[in-house]
This record gives sequence, structure tokens and C-alpha cells, in this order.
Amino acid sequence: GLVFYLFCITVLIYASFGLNHFHSAIQVPYDETEEGDLIYKECGSTLQCFYHIFYGSLSERGRLQRILTKPLIGGDAFPMRIIYDSVFFVWVGIILLNVITGLIVDTFSSIREEKQARTDSLANDCFVCGILRNAYEDMAVGIEAPNFDRHVTEEHNLWTYLFYVAYLKKKDPCLDTGIESYVRDQLDKSLLEWIPSRTSYVLGNAKKNTPIQK
Repeated sequence: GLVFYLFCITVLIYASFGLNHFHSAIQVPYDETEEGDLIYKECGSTLQCFYHIFYGSLSERGRLQRILTKPLIGGDAFPMRIIYDSVFFVWVGIILLNVITGLIVDTFSSIREEKQARTDSLANDCFVCGILRNAYEDMAVGIEAPNFDRHVTEEHNLWTYLFYVAYLKKKDPCLDTGIESYVRDQLDKSLLEWIPSRTSYVLGNAKKNTPIQK
């Protein structure tokens, strides 16, 4: 937003200065012949010059000499035109447009990094209990216990929890079991204590069955 604002201000200043000093060089199309050729005339207002320089400088990447008539070499206006064109090219063509390019690249890089972070999170984090893949695999739960991928897809399958909540929403509360009443109460109070946190049925049993070393 700020870069575009600076670009508009720059073009407005150049349009006003060009109208006062180089109005004959700013030729804008105003009509068309029967053969399809454009008819040009001198810029008549600051707004008209602004539109012409704004559109032309973007397509030519800040090269004013391509959208203005070339000055007579050795003429009185030639030194001023060199400064006029060169400063605009450096400020707009090199600095501002490269800043815009950098912002676009940074934006897409951030989007790619966020996407990669989400992918890594889905692959290495259990959405239900929050345990990490490395932490789960470091726990000696026995070869009969499910690996992390089975833990996520079977033991803590997200859709299973979602279907269970939908099941409770449709079920008559008078027919609830003790566990269902507890979960329903947690849902009504917007609490998450009924959802396991960094543990599971398999991990809980593994801890119970681990012998205490004396």
C-alpha cells in the first residue's frame, strides 16, 4: 500500500512538472484515423499527464524516454530532460518496482512456509491429544502398540470424535450413559477436559504395566 502511494505521488509530481516544462514532449492519443492510426496531441492537464505517465511507466518499467518524445540533443531542454528521465527511472524503475517485486516474492514465500508448516503439523502432530511424533515414538510402549500413524488414524481419529459429538447432539439426554453425560456436560460448558492431552489408552496402559524400579 505504501509503495503504491509513493508511486502515485511520484507520478503526480512528474505530471505537474512535465506539464509546466515539457508539455510538448508529453504526447497523448486522443483520436484515431480511419486507417486505425492514433492521433496525438500535447497533454492538456495534470490529470491527463498523470494517466499517461502512470500507464506508460508501468508498462515500460520507469523508462520515460519510451513514452515521451525524445529531446533534441544539444537543445536547451536536453540537460533537464536527462535529469527528469534518469531520476524517474532510478526511483520508479529500479527502487519502487523492485520493492514491489520483493514484497510479492516475500508474500509467496510466507504462504509457502505456512503451507509447509501446516503439512508438517498434520504429519507429525496428533490433532486430538497434541502429542508429537518424536515424543510418541520415544515412549517404549511395546511392539504390539500402534505406531504414530496408526495412533492418529485409528486410536485418535479426528472424525471419530466428531461423529461422537454429533451422536450426542442427536441422542436424548435421558438415555445417556455415565460417560456420555460427562461428555455432554463438558460440551455444554465448552470444556475440553474430556479430550485426552498428550496421552491415550495405549500409553496409559503402558505406564500402568511398566514395572517400578527399586
